[in-house]
Amino acid sequence: MIQRILAIAALTLLLAGCAVDRTTGERTLKSAAAGAAGGAVAGLFYGNPLTKAAVGGAAGAAGGFVYDQLSR
Repeated sequence: MIQRILAIAALTLLLAGCAVDRTTGERTLKSAAAGAAGGAVAGLFYGNPLTKAAVGGAAGAAGGFVYDQLSR
C-alpha cells in the first residue's frame, strides 16, 4: 500500500512540473473526454465499461496531443 502511495506521489510531482500550452491542454483534455465517453459506450455493449473508458480516455488524450503537435 505504501509503495502505491509513493508511486502516485512521485507521478504527481513529475506531472506538476510539466508546462503545457493552453491550446495543447484543451485539445488533449477534450480528446480524452471524447475517448472515455466512446470507450464507456462500447463497454456498455461489449462488457467492462470502466476498463474500456480508461483505455478510450488514454487513446483520446494521446490522439489529441499528437494532433495538436502536428497541426502547428
